[in-house]
Amino acid sequence: MRIFSTSSVEMLNTLSSLESLNLYAPDYEVPLFGVSLQLPNLKHIGLHYAEPYHIEVVQQSNLLFGLEPFEIAFVKGDPDAAELWDEDWQSDTIRWICQCSLLRKLVIDAGVINFVLPTELAEMSAALPLTDVCLKGSALGSLSDASKFWPKVTRFYWDMSCQLADLPHLTGQPNLQHLGLKLVQSNTSGLHLYNGTPTLPALQTFELLGWPFTLGPDLSFIAQYLLSMWPNLREVIWSPPEIRRLDSAKLAKAMLNLKMLNDFIILWRDARRLKSGIINEYGKGVLDRMLG
Repeated sequence: MRIFSTSSVEMLNTLSSLESLNLYAPDYEVPLFGVSLQLPNLKHIGLHYAEPYHIEVVQQSNLLFGLEPFEIAFVKGDPDAAELWDEDWQSDTIRWICQCSLLRKLVIDAGVINFVLPTELAEMSAALPLTDVCLKGSALGSLSDASKFWPKVTRFYWDMSCQLADLPHLTGQPNLQHLGLKLVQSNTSGLHLYNGTPTLPALQTFELLGWPFTLGPDLSFIAQYLLSMWPNLREVIWSPPEIRRLDSAKLAKAMLNLKMLNDFIILWRDARRLKSGIINEYGKGVLDRMLG
């Protein structure tokens, strides 16, 4: 729904069953300001092309308290807009989001804005019942900050470019089952299998974001490397974008490598279970003799 005038805003109060509302600047710049909306069933708000004071307007309109999903997409294509997002506005934004005591899903699309969540507010954010977080653009200082803000999530997406060597830094989210990251480099040179407590013990799905990406050359080692951190990993997935026919060969190779990686994950996971079963049933000595 688009809002163009104060009368349109007041009309919203007649929609007592409204559950989802998407606002597009400048539709909500002036009309919403100072208007108290009564939308008792509102569960979702999306702010698109937002600037700092847009969020303040929505906050002052009493729209935040009952939200479960909340989506913010900042102004895109306007580098000058970055100057508006100083540290005070960033902190205020997180404080307002933290008023959503029922919030379960949060989407932040930073666009061209260098928006970094203030770490001093991580404890406040961690108290929210969030289970699903999607970040686009700059929003965290590093992967290790994710657990400080959202320790309870079961799904976490961030289109941050990372390498295999960066993955062990993502810890402290024991319930995380679905992880989406932009893996831009999968060179295994210098990598060692992770030898410690599993970093994400509940993780089952690792989703690759973006294109292009590379997997290889040692897909067997990559599978073992991922399982050494995420022992319950079941699959690595990727949704191919629409690409030019010129890139079809690259796409075919990527899809083949992805299938081979998943085959190795199944192989090594089953081998680990078989090894554990033999040790439990017959003892490690029997396994050593079997392996020569």
